[in-house]
Amino acid sequence: MAPKPRSQSGLLLLRQMAGFYSAVDSRRLQAERDRQAAAAQRAQKATLALEQAQTATVRRISGAYVGCMTKAALDEFTTAAVNNDLRQIRALTSTFCTSIEGMEYSIVSQGLMTSQIRAYGNGNSALLWTPSEALR
Repeated sequence: MAPKPRSQSGLLLLRQMAGFYSAVDSRRLQAERDRQAAAAQRAQKATLALEQAQTATVRRISGAYVGCMTKAALDEFTTAAVNNDLRQIRALTSTFCTSIEGMEYSIVSQGLMTSQIRAYGNGNSALLWTPSEALR
């Protein structure tokens, strides 16, 4: 058998090297895909754990407190309660305020005197202002 001309053997060597490098690149790509999939799976598990932790700590209003749609309505309700103005209390509870006793809630913003909460009940939620004392 006659030796192959030099140009053909060089071409064959180049092809073999290209196959080797493409196999190495393929393994590298697969390793990177595996790393990304593992990272995505860890992130998904962490998100699920966080969601479970958040739902495990349910906060409920304990005591006879009121929540109002606006901060001004809460101030007006507080003034009516201090002055024992039952007509104004009834008017506000039929329009802007409601009893939040026993309701589940999450804190939106907490202040020294008043706080804004998201109250949950009957499959719905509402942003309400309430005395910060109600959250203790």
